[in-house]
Amino acid sequence: MKKIAITFLCIVLFTYAFGQIVDLGTTVQHADISVADIDMDSDIDIVLAGHDGSAKYTAVLINDGEGNFTAEETPFPEAVSHTTLAWTDMDGDGDPDLLESGWALANAFAGIYINDGSGSFTASDLELPQIAPGCGWADLNNDALLDILVMGNGDGVSAIFMNNGDGTYEESAFTGYNWIDPEPTLIDFDGDMDLDMFINAWDETNLTRFSRLFVNDGGDFTETDPDIYDKSYGSAEWGDIDADGDLDLLLNGDGHAATGEESSDIYRLYRNNEGTLTEFATFETYRQISVGDGSRIIDWDNDGDLDIILTGWSVNLERQATNIFLNTGTGTFNPHPTALNDIPGVSESSIEVADVDGDNKIDLLITGYCGDQGAPNTYNRNVNLIYMNNSETANTAPSAPTNLNVTVEESTGKVDFSWDAGSDEETPTASLNYNFYVMDNLGVYLISPNANISTGKSYVDAKGNAGLNTSWYLYLPEGTYTWGVQTIDGGRMESGFAEGDEFNVEPVSVNTENLGSIRIFPNPILNNKLIIESDQPLKEVRITDISGAELKRFIYPENEIILNIKPGFYIIKVVTETYESYTNKIIVQD
Repeated sequence: MKKIAITFLCIVLFTYAFGQIVDLGTTVQHADISVADIDMDSDIDIVLAGHDGSAKYTAVLINDGEGNFTAEETPFPEAVSHTTLAWTDMDGDGDPDLLESGWALANAFAGIYINDGSGSFTASDLELPQIAPGCGWADLNNDALLDILVMGNGDGVSAIFMNNGDGTYEESAFTGYNWIDPEPTLIDFDGDMDLDMFINAWDETNLTRFSRLFVNDGGDFTETDPDIYDKSYGSAEWGDIDADGDLDLLLNGDGHAATGEESSDIYRLYRNNEGTLTEFATFETYRQISVGDGSRIIDWDNDGDLDIILTGWSVNLERQATNIFLNTGTGTFNPHPTALNDIPGVSESSIEVADVDGDNKIDLLITGYCGDQGAPNTYNRNVNLIYMNNSETANTAPSAPTNLNVTVEESTGKVDFSWDAGSDEETPTASLNYNFYVMDNLGVYLISPNANISTGKSYVDAKGNAGLNTSWYLYLPEGTYTWGVQTIDGGRMESGFAEGDEFNVEPVSVNTENLGSIRIFPNPILNNKLIIESDQPLKEVRITDISGAELKRFIYPENEIILNIKPGFYIIKVVTETYESYTNKIIVQD
């Protein structure tokens, strides 16, 4: 990367009794500000994209390790706003790659950029729908392959792309919705070791707000109504506020439109009670006036419980506001004694949290419009700032998990991972997050930890990929693997990685089956040709993957079927005209 003129980035450091404000020298709103160690030098860098009032704008700011930033020539599109920036290790080489979605000068935009490990990025040739603003990636069906979601404005355009493992993707689900400004968040809401999805958006078909939970079952998502106020043009944030081992929801956004919510100025905290969301607290009046990342749930003061950071236009104060509400640990929240006046207020906002200066305290990164509010936070313009955390107490690292175990189910290739909880001086055990990795014998991550496994240092600032769980499962192909897991506390500080034993997944062996009146052969299947002999005419044949996701369905087929699916392990279900049903395992070979 090339450094560009210092006039491009004017960093100003203001020091007050309450702390420090770093002006990043860029001026955008309706943005996304993200953090990742893109040059792999063990500190957090910044990438942001938004609208500066006259044009779209993207910036890359490189950290010197002490919280001082230098602008670099950006490899990403210059023209993006209402942006989502999502980081993960797409190619399994141990550095963060970027998925970006947003609005360009004339059209929506979505693309992937692959990092070479030094912070130089190359645009991927993988074609994605050119829609905005929601995107993300994760293993959604526990097959150790990274799937992609791209969700945007329009009827039937939002979709998940399931990774086939051969460089191709299969579009799945969500094409039946007509959303405007959808914001997806991925969480294991029900604790069953797969990722569910929460989406808030404007429903253009029904002309109302939309806030729904989509429960994951092996990559198949079922829409469920969580019975909360529908919101859109806001953001959803998740965290274990009450330390009971499940994720609670902080939701804001515009109301009205027959939702029963006659306000656009309320953040609501919903407590998760065994899968039911119940209103727990409200925070008024704050209107984000943008999509995504208007709030954060984080342990700001390092006392072991999760606090709440909010942004938006305050009707009561008649100005933009940024505020921190400190968790008392007893079910109530108190406003931080100085935050409301010390921290510049913003609306049209996006915020992020990260320890940018390495002092073991989470700092606050802010973008948005800050009006003329009076010293010391008078700007009367769009701002991109860092508010340095001056809490008296620094965070301490948690301990790593112990008693790592792995079990391989030879008949299916299912691998169960488990570990005993880590511990932390501040964060309650039930609220600790876990981050794990699986690596093959060539050194390629099938599940990336988004961290340096030698030091434990994260290169993205995020919750652990296993969430609050102390177990996970995957379906893995034949091979030899190593794995490990680390603990992440409420202030995003990591333990080192505990390493599990090396393990092997053997080829699944399935013999030719004779199921009474149904005979399926050959098995394993060669050349994708399957023969079914039956005493009864066939009504349908269904082929699903090992997670249960349907891949093929043949209605009233002939006895000889061409499957046209990639090599692997599958489940076949045969139904006859008399509704006799037979299910069995099959293997498709090259």
